[in-house]
Amino acid sequence: KEEKKKIVFEISNKGTLDLIVEKGVAASALKLKNPLPATIAPGKNVKFEFVFTAPFYPGKTRANLMFKTNDPRKPNLWIPVSAEVKAQ
Repeated sequence: KEEKKKIVFEISNKGTLDLIVEKGVAASALKLKNPLPATIAPGKNVKFEFVFTAPFYPGKTRANLMFKTNDPRKPNLWIPVSAEVKAQ
């Protein structure tokens, strides 16, 4: 049986200009639910939701979600995801 888990995370804009978040790359187990690109105003936060589909085999698994941004100090934003799949 395929197991799915909803995961929510937040990206904050601590700068003085709009932060543009665009889709980068994601592992096939990760599906982003938010439309992109997204604009985050200075001082604001945006919650992003994605669904993690666990592999069919038990054990520890890891995946990465990467966004491209217009932030010159952090043009690629990596979000690691890890999980442990237990045998049923």
